Amino acid sequence: MAIAIHRYSADTVRAFRWAQRVGATTVTLTDNPSSPLAGGATHTFYVDTAGVAMLRSVTALTSLVQALATAVAVRRGADVQPALRDEEELLATLGTYADEGHAPPAPPATERGHRSRRVR
Repeated sequence: MAIAIHRYSADTVRAFRWAQRVGATTVTLTDNPSSPLAGGATHTFYVDTAGVAMLRSVTALTSLVQALATAVAVRRGADVQPALRDEEELLATLGTYADEGHAPPAPPATERGHRSRRVR
């Protein structure tokens, strides 16, 4: 599975093309038919990245990823539970998430470039 929207990562495109060369089933999530991930994929999902501001929105992309992951988990049933537990253990081992109570303390406001001021 390859996921990318405009300003496509070269590493993602290279990995996708490698997967195609070795005959893998490829699934891409991207933003338009001119994406380097669109051509030749086994399955391509297009997501709208238009936002209310200049910046692209990844809301639709995130929703699609969640929906696909849920569908796979439901279809695989009990088989998926050990894999999900292993993934969570790996993420914890790598320190991927800053859990409450384990996150480093925030620096004082003056170190973050803010001045403290009293609001009345």
